[in-house]
Amino acid sequence: MSDMLRFAANRHLVSVRRLAAGFRLASGFRLAATLGVASTVMLACTEDPLGNLDSETAPGATSPTREFKLSVEDLPTWRDTTVSGFTLRNGAGFILVADQPALQSRSLGSINVPDTLTTFADTLPVERFESASIRIAIDTLNSVFESFPLTVRLVSLTQRFESDEANWTQAADGRPWLTPGGDLGAELSSAEMTEVSDSLIFEFQVPVDSLLKSWQAQDGDPGFALTLEGPGSQLLIRAIALRVEALLEGREVPIDQQLISDVRTFITDPELPAEGLALRVAGLPASRFYVTFDPPDSLDGIPLLGAVVNHAELVFHPLPPPAEPYLMERSVAVRPVTLLADPFEFGSKTPIGSTPAAFTVLEPDSLAVGEPFRVDVTVLVANALFVEADSIGQVRLGLRAEPDGQTVGFWEFGSVEATAGLRPELVIIVTPPPRFGIP
Repeated sequence: MSDMLRFAANRHLVSVRRLAAGFRLASGFRLAATLGVASTVMLACTEDPLGNLDSETAPGATSPTREFKLSVEDLPTWRDTTVSGFTLRNGAGFILVADQPALQSRSLGSINVPDTLTTFADTLPVERFESASIRIAIDTLNSVFESFPLTVRLVSLTQRFESDEANWTQAADGRPWLTPGGDLGAELSSAEMTEVSDSLIFEFQVPVDSLLKSWQAQDGDPGFALTLEGPGSQLLIRAIALRVEALLEGREVPIDQQLISDVRTFITDPELPAEGLALRVAGLPASRFYVTFDPPDSLDGIPLLGAVVNHAELVFHPLPPPAEPYLMERSVAVRPVTLLADPFEFGSKTPIGSTPAAFTVLEPDSLAVGEPFRVDVTVLVANALFVEADSIGQVRLGLRAEPDGQTVGFWEFGSVEATAGLRPELVIIVTPPPRFGIP
């Protein structure tokens, strides 16, 4: 670099440094002046500028929370129905034998006696049965004992029955009993009950040769019936089994075997009342009731799409207790379930989804005095009003006993066809989408 150029560059650098120093001095002066003015303002104004505002005049979102109670008349899309048959008598967790004025019931069963039995080491043919007995386990807690003694009889049937078709008048579809209540043949055994204990096992000794060989040859047919003689009483039976002492070919010591009655049902007189317009839950065949509806677009001028659903519940009003013997005599757990298809199209085949709320226990004493049955549907209604959907969605709900088929008794609730005061209601507490005002 030449001396001339080096001199020009150094002179330019000095000018830049002097300019920057002057700028810092001027800025410092202006900053000090600004701080002085701000300090003066702060000293002159000691009150909070928002201190005089209350919740009504404060700027921001305004959105009152409201509670609404709607009858199904206010929901034009409401539909409800009862669907039965989810558990038949042959699929229930109990068997009923009764001798009551309003209910005669008999248990039917059959046991397929095998030709061979399996030990811990071998599967061998049965040479003969040394002894045999039918054992029944009675649930004394849920049975009814009106008087003693009670006589339980084990009677052979003279006609084969179909467990999913038999009733008081027919052994199978299109094949009636010769005598209503079952074609009863010879008595195989009987037992007498004179008192109640916590756990009761009845054991009926049965003839070995004729009976067991017949059951071997005909796969358990034609079966047997259990009847009760004890006015006003009913027995709830949990299990029926055949206990045998079998001597296998080539063995000298018989073995004990217990064979469960896998074909069983019970028949009643009278038959279960037909479905009506009421909403029924529980009973046999097991009944559920389904509802579908769309929440309204607005209530009292307040838009609901995108609203916060604080709480929502369906309220069902119980009808008078059903006639004997179908009164629900003990508490029944009821579970709400979502429906994955239209129940009015698919009926009993409607697939169900998750549980949107906790179990509810129906108490017969409370229902008998008219206490409503309330079902939390907050999650379902909130999903239907979800703002990203851009339109109101449909709520689909089913109510079922848990498990199905746990009792003969049921309860019914008012449907959309019920008289005023007994129709279902929707109670909803919502906070609408906020409106931001300008203060």
